Amino acid sequence: MLMISTRPRLVTGALLLGALASTGMAAQTPFGASALFDTSEYALGSHMLNVVFIQDDQLRDPTDSSHPVVPGGTVIHWTAAELASRSQRVLDAAAYWNNESAARHHPGARLDMRVNFVNDGNPITVANIGGEGSTIGYGDALAVLDPQYGSFSDVTAVRHFTHDSREAMETNWASTVFVKPYNGRASAYLNGPIVNAYEDDSTWTHAHEYGHTFGALDEYGSATTSSRAGYLYELNTNAVNLPGGGSNPNSIPAVMRTRNVYTISDGTLGQIGWRDTDNDTVPDILDTFPSLTLDGSDSHSGLGLAQLDISSVVTPLPSPDPNEGDYTINTIQAADYRLGDGNWQTLNPLDGGFGDYEESFFFQLADLPYGQHEIQVRVQNSVENYSEESFAFFSTLVTPDFNADGQMDCTDVDALVVQIVDETHGPAFDLDGNGWVDHQDLQQWLVEGGAANLPSGAPYLLGDANLDGTVDGQDFLVW
Repeated sequence: MLMISTRPRLVTGALLLGALASTGMAAQTPFGASALFDTSEYALGSHMLNVVFIQDDQLRDPTDSSHPVVPGGTVIHWTAAELASRSQRVLDAAAYWNNESAARHHPGARLDMRVNFVNDGNPITVANIGGEGSTIGYGDALAVLDPQYGSFSDVTAVRHFTHDSREAMETNWASTVFVKPYNGRASAYLNGPIVNAYEDDSTWTHAHEYGHTFGALDEYGSATTSSRAGYLYELNTNAVNLPGGGSNPNSIPAVMRTRNVYTISDGTLGQIGWRDTDNDTVPDILDTFPSLTLDGSDSHSGLGLAQLDISSVVTPLPSPDPNEGDYTINTIQAADYRLGDGNWQTLNPLDGGFGDYEESFFFQLADLPYGQHEIQVRVQNSVENYSEESFAFFSTLVTPDFNADGQMDCTDVDALVVQIVDETHGPAFDLDGNGWVDHQDLQQWLVEGGAANLPSGAPYLLGDANLDGTVDGQDFLVW
């Protein structure tokens, strides 16, 4: 049964949460997400599942499956054996979702659900935990852990606690499941943060309810194929009913429809964010490319100095749901640059490390010789998608190393002599800057070349054909 409340929506029935194997990624509240309301928008990234066992001292009727409060009833408390077995059901349900994601997704996109048994798994006793589906007592239970939560309503207290837990544990998402020590009908808020669970809930019930937490709708009962949910606003295509009445002939047994069945339908895959249109193991939600901006306005052409301020930001896939924002858990993970067709060189962020949603970089290349240069920059996000941009820089710096090979040698002299003989006056060879390429430029080259290469720093002699610092028979052979 599906029940709608104010944002977020509440789903009742068999719902559960999934726990995944850790990917080792540092995490933070998703880019663009609200701290209190966007706690579990899709089943990708790290997710902290808080489990609170709760009980009270009310006298309840043990013969009624909902255990109402009655005069002369009995107090229903958790036993050690029940806590152990019910904790294992939570772990198994979390492992189910983790394993399903691990088999489908790129390491940078996998669901990583981690189970946190609050209060070391010991039950918290409050004055009243209410009836079936009630959130009464949740704020009181959390106030036992920290009095600050006692100043909020029950649901608001859970929102604050859930967000605080994801910040403390450094996860992208979080939700909180409260487990009561008697039988009941499990329920969950769609996309979190609350799961209402009971003593008699099976592993499958938990797994089903966690599907709701990730954005999946029930597919049984009154569910129809015209309903939409999840970050991708996906149709409930596996629902048992067609919108105009009648059974859906394409509905199959699945985790959101059929007890003890763990198949995930196509509709659920879309609703929890696992749609992967190009089958590249990166779900569509994360299969985006970071933005990249290059600012070379502080470069100096006359000095041959190219300076680049670089900024990069992750890009969320826009949600088609009119009530959703746009969020991503992608981060910037690598950056490099190259000059022309040279080798790629690593760029390091100004803050010293990768892993944020936004990263800034700065680098400069000095003494670039006269002419046009292309500097390419690329950044990579956490699912290994690259964005690349180029910066065109024209240097008017004239240097004696005409071929820019790092050496001032005979090759450079020969190139200069060709310019002089042919009277082509190429500006890259105009060492004295007078607009002509002639013997004065050759003399300038001998001065600069000697200063760079000879131990004495004296200019090369005009007859030093092999540039060894002396004029002798070896130069005669060259002549």
